[in-house]
Amino acid sequence: MKKWLHATNLCYKKPHAVPAKANKEAQKAFITFYKKLKAKAGENEPIYFVGSVHSQHQTHLAYGWILKGVGKEMPTTGRQKQLNFMSGICLNGHRIEYQQAEKIDADSIALFLSKIRKANPGKCKIHVILDNAGYHRAHEIKVFAKELAIKLHYLPPYSPNFNRYRAIVKNYA
Repeated sequence: MKKWLHATNLCYKKPHAVPAKANKEAQKAFITFYKKLKAKAGENEPIYFVGSVHSQHQTHLAYGWILKGVGKEMPTTGRQKQLNFMSGICLNGHRIEYQQAEKIDADSIALFLSKIRKANPGKCKIHVILDNAGYHRAHEIKVFAKELAIKLHYLPPYSPNFNRYRAIVKNYA
């Protein structure tokens, strides 16, 4: 059976998860938009994919081989302080900006946008692609970004697989 499966060009691998609520039409529209943005921006207007990570150091138990009828106890750590990082990657040249924050909110997003602007001096327009977190869509963030000549763009809802930042972090973590 295994030979037949290989002969029919099948292989044993894990599928990748995508959100069930993802809107395929919105995702297609975003792909079209992104291709046009990339062509228009060229070398002169950097495009950053930006995301936040809220990591915790915590023990996660997994399965293992344990004798039948025997319980296995495993000491675990208590919940540790959450670490919050924001980072963005400009796919043109793979430039990375990042910072740690006490919490991710509109104030920390504004500081991070300022950091991106400082990394790209001059009058060039900067494009930042974000997910739909409330702090990314806050009115004061939109106003502040406009003052910095940063154009904010948002991924379609339920499309974390479209965020190049996440793909890069996943591949290099």
